[in-house]
Amino acid sequence: MAQSSPALPGTLTTADGIPLKLSLQRAQRRNRRHAFFLVAPLLAFIAVTFLLPIGDMLLRSVQNPELVSYMPRTLAVLKDWDGQEVPGEEAFAALAQDLKIAFQDKNFGKL
Repeated sequence: MAQSSPALPGTLTTADGIPLKLSLQRAQRRNRRHAFFLVAPLLAFIAVTFLLPIGDMLLRSVQNPELVSYMPRTLAVLKDWDGQEVPGEEAFAALAQDLKIAFQDKNFGKL
């Protein structure tokens, strides 16, 4: 450890001559680090059991590969849809046909 400069007259020092303010800052820094390392396993546990599943759910909410394989007719009709107006009758007919086939193949729950 480097030797500190002599303390100014009137400042409090520790037994080894280090200013009390500097010694207190070091002790507080050490205590904060120690407290963080005590809480770190809890933070890791929360991240693994709480944050990762929520992130996985959010990812799965926008990623839906089943729709492509179970509703090909509906997606083919909706590919030309502009998204501004209600889709035409052919889109609803394709949806009904895809849902009927999915129900017969017992894939309805996967949608």
